[in-house]
Amino acid sequence: MRAEDFQVLTLDSIDTVRKYVNSYVNGCCDNTVGCLFGWREFYGVYYCISEDILFIRYSNDEEIGVIYASPMPLSGRPEDFLKGIDMLMDMTVSSGENKLMLVTVTSPEIPYICEKYGSRVSYYADEDAYDYVYNSGDLAFFKGKKYHGERNHVNKFKSLYPDYTFVKITDERIKQAYDFCL
Repeated sequence: MRAEDFQVLTLDSIDTVRKYVNSYVNGCCDNTVGCLFGWREFYGVYYCISEDILFIRYSNDEEIGVIYASPMPLSGRPEDFLKGIDMLMDMTVSSGENKLMLVTVTSPEIPYICEKYGSRVSYYADEDAYDYVYNSGDLAFFKGKKYHGERNHVNKFKSLYPDYTFVKITDERIKQAYDFCL
């Protein structure tokens, strides 16, 4: 695997990427197709599949440089996750770097990486980008005082846009959806 093997994540590649993301579940919400696709331009998300392992590269942070997500093997096996770390480390060393920077690594994965690579691998966590975790049932109805703010936002949206509709995001609508998010 080489740095030039990484390609831009597109609508056409979502189904392929989804297979890997769904096979290796480490519990990190950033490792979902929706998150990867939704943030692809902001974070410079690229992907590569090599030896049945999905690799994600983020390259839009000039201060930090290139960082990689946890490898996601199609097999879902921890030993293939470690093989992915080996492959990333080999690529890092062959490009003249001596340290691999990872994100979306979970606590159970860290001891395996540290045991083999020690300080040659570092982990980046941006607390300002941490997500809130909600119970989906709570979000369906916004019951109780705890969700009064969210309920107010929804009600305001409904009053401002009474003719809103839900539509599928397709190639023809992707620019519209992107512009809406800005």
